[in-house]
Amino acid sequence: MAHAEYELSQERLDLLVVAADDSGLRMACSDDLVGSGYRLEATVSGGFRRVAVTEHHVFGETYATTVDGLG
Repeated sequence: MAHAEYELSQERLDLLVVAADDSGLRMACSDDLVGSGYRLEATVSGGFRRVAVTEHHVFGETYATTVDGLG
């Protein structure tokens, strides 16, 4: 998880997930870089009306998902 922010007045949770090569090796085999699932559990003082997630992957792809109408 790179960033998480909760906006109480809008009951909105914004998440930024970044997949990165953190091996520290200058020359690494890209075959070892694989995507895997993740799970996030969040507890907030309010509720959730909107959750927005942006994912940045190792090879530059970006995906965004927003779920409205929660709670």
